[in-house]
Amino acid sequence: MQTEPNIAIALRTLALQNTAVHRHHASVHRVFQWLLAVQWLLAVAFAALYTPYTWVGNIKQPHPNLMLAIGLGGAIIALPIVMIWRQPKAALTRHVVAIGQISLTALLIQLTGGRIEAHFHLYVSMAFLAAYRDWRVLVTAGLVALIDHWVRAAYLPEGLYGISNPQAWRVAVFTAWLSFEGLVLGLGCKHSVAQMGEIAEREANQEQIQHRVEQQVQERTRALEQSLERFRALVENTQAIPWEYDPKSGRMLYIAPKAARYIGFDAAKPIDFIDTYVHIDDRERVREFLSHGLESATQRELIYRMLTRDGRTRYVHSFTNPYQAGQTLRGITLDITKQKKLETELAQAQKLESVGRLAAGIGHEINTPIQYVSDSLHFLRDASVDMFKVHSKFSALQAHVEQEPSCPQTTILLAQAKQAQSDADMDYLIAKVPRAYERALDGLQRVANIVQAMKEFAHPDTSEMTSVDLNHAVQSTLVIARNEYKYVADLTTNFQELPMVRCHSGEINQAVLNLLVNAAHAIEDVVKGSAKKGLITVSTRHEGPDVFIDITDTGTGISSEVAGRVFDPFFTTKEIGRGTGQGLAIARNIVVEKHGGSLSFESQAGQGTCFTLGLPVNGRDSNRTTASKPEQAHPISYSVSEP
Repeated sequence: MQTEPNIAIALRTLALQNTAVHRHHASVHRVFQWLLAVQWLLAVAFAALYTPYTWVGNIKQPHPNLMLAIGLGGAIIALPIVMIWRQPKAALTRHVVAIGQISLTALLIQLTGGRIEAHFHLYVSMAFLAAYRDWRVLVTAGLVALIDHWVRAAYLPEGLYGISNPQAWRVAVFTAWLSFEGLVLGLGCKHSVAQMGEIAEREANQEQIQHRVEQQVQERTRALEQSLERFRALVENTQAIPWEYDPKSGRMLYIAPKAARYIGFDAAKPIDFIDTYVHIDDRERVREFLSHGLESATQRELIYRMLTRDGRTRYVHSFTNPYQAGQTLRGITLDITKQKKLETELAQAQKLESVGRLAAGIGHEINTPIQYVSDSLHFLRDASVDMFKVHSKFSALQAHVEQEPSCPQTTILLAQAKQAQSDADMDYLIAKVPRAYERALDGLQRVANIVQAMKEFAHPDTSEMTSVDLNHAVQSTLVIARNEYKYVADLTTNFQELPMVRCHSGEINQAVLNLLVNAAHAIEDVVKGSAKKGLITVSTRHEGPDVFIDITDTGTGISSEVAGRVFDPFFTTKEIGRGTGQGLAIARNIVVEKHGGSLSFESQAGQGTCFTLGLPVNGRDSNRTTASKPEQAHPISYSVSEP
């Protein structure tokens, strides 16, 4: 028993097959209406050209065959053509066409006087009629041909065979060949009809599949619309602002309604988004970020400033989707103004914490040059008193000599001046006073350097990266960090010539300071309780688009067990009160996440460690924005070997 879907397919198959059959019959009808007309015209032309004229007296008249071709031939084709025009879908029309085609063949045989070539036309006509793919039409055509052949063989043999007494076997042979051709063509018609049925069945199945697919599409569409509504409700109740941007026109095609609340953006007005709402200093970066968004296969992100309608500045963080459809760029934007403010306050607090930790050491560092500046000034004060006494004696001697050159008092004054010169030890003063001035100036310069380095270290960074002399920045950090390492390690530097680097100078100073303190503590664990000192080597180099700072120590090294955790916040191997475990984590955040750089280390347990800090010369915003995340583009790597 067929199921309901199978019955529907069967009915649809039958309908499609009938439609295909009617369409095919119509096309064959069009062929036959021209074929019948052409055959009739050819028959008339043949009768006119090849049938002799007769003479009756002095009157010329055509042979009756010509009149037969014109009259009978026209009558034969008239009815089929009319039926084709009036009733193309009727089964009777096909049979009428078959009768007409076979009748034209009989007429052609008659006009040629039974020539064997004309008999071949009958077999060709049967093949043409097989184009209908209807074996019944072949039966009709075959019966008409047999009846015509049998009747004319009995009563008009001259018109059929060209002789008056044909052999009986001729009729039998004709009947056999015609039956054989009809059988073959009939089987071909049935096979062709069966193929049409198979095609119709496939079409019916495809239609049913398509109908199911359309139903599924409609169901999925409804589900998608519901999901979209949920997504819209979710997005519009969060801080995220989705948008769609056209890089060609430079305009926002869509932006969430909440953008009006944050920046006063009106998506209905055709306003250039970048030139109107983006801070003037960030427009080129934003334009590059948006124009190349479709070319990236990874997620892109950018932090920049936007201007609200009332003139306020807000920090935003935009992300683009790496899988774009069409030629529009889609993404979301988050308002991070509060986060940026908190980050700035936290960074300043971290810096002040470092300043507080270094304050005692810096005070000690300043005390040393101040002490020898004080000693030098005391010496200069006493030396000045003695020099003034000598000067006074020689001035009195000079005045007396000028007034009374031959007076005995001159000898006494001269002796007193020489004694004063001897008491003051003028040769010693002449040698030492300039050096005392140099020591005082050097001490004051050291104090000034320490104070300047502290000012540069403690000065808050601007919101934008600036071009920085990295060698000078590192040197300033070494000055204020000297008290952290001078008792446990000697310091050597190897600064290569570097280009100006776009970065936040204060943050890089903080990262370098944290690495220096970490190195000093590692060395202290080795030399503690002895008079030995370790070695810290700080070097800089330039390779391709990046610059690197290497900080190498001869400390305890890092074991393989803890190597993977050294950058984790609050992780430390030091005793309580000696460290918070934040130094390397802060350095990682500054270098990798904020500057798009790299931070790695190589260590050998018991031998020492080398931390390498890498920064892009042109800054993260210019050549690192294509990375999905900075830590993915510049992984924090390490290499640890055992002694």
